[in-house]
Amino acid sequence: MNKSFLLLLTTFAVLALIAGCIESCSTSTETPVEVVADTTGGPLEYSDLPLFELTGNARECLTTTFYRVDVRHDGVVTPDSAGGFRTVALAFDARKHYLKKDGEKITRDTLGRIVRWEDHTSVADGLHTGFMRDTLNYNYESPNVIISRGMGEWTTTTRDSVGNIIAQVTTPLDGGNMTAATNVVLDTDDRGNWTRRLTVWTVQTPNAAPRVMYTLDIRQISYY
Repeated sequence: MNKSFLLLLTTFAVLALIAGCIESCSTSTETPVEVVADTTGGPLEYSDLPLFELTGNARECLTTTFYRVDVRHDGVVTPDSAGGFRTVALAFDARKHYLKKDGEKITRDTLGRIVRWEDHTSVADGLHTGFMRDTLNYNYESPNVIISRGMGEWTTTTRDSVGNIIAQVTTPLDGGNMTAATNVVLDTDDRGNWTRRLTVWTVQTPNAAPRVMYTLDIRQISYY
């Protein structure tokens, strides 16, 4: 399951990637395969960058998420790679459109916005035969609210006036943990895009006290 893509979209954030790694997550790096421009449905005048919390003429965004973070009382935030991390690379063309990876399928609405993402990537040996076929659907409720549904979860994502994700609430459709996330931007680059962000996760397990944990995202962004 390509949960890394899910994090950045419903973040792509992003959302279920962290939820899926809360219990256990190994060190991993996702290397993008050959990318091709997507022209599936809808005009392509619409920029995909805001969906990924990007502005300007971003060309590539490399995001590393650390799942163990030391948050000191003086505000210093330090990642611990021994706790597991994942690195995800996303690419965009000069017209600000997301370049999908091999195996992905994207559907756009009449405005050109991404409203459906499917992962048809071949499954690794030893898991199960066939393809992933994970699917996410996006409903743009307002300029600041996106509701996504897929992979057994319903997620409400709230963004600020710049487009950055400030909060997310994920509810399982058929039992499981309810997860709430609040983002704190720590650093930005000279284009105004965040480069370090702390996420505070509250996980509510049925019949148990809520748990609070932290993740740290570090982004390296290149531009045209």
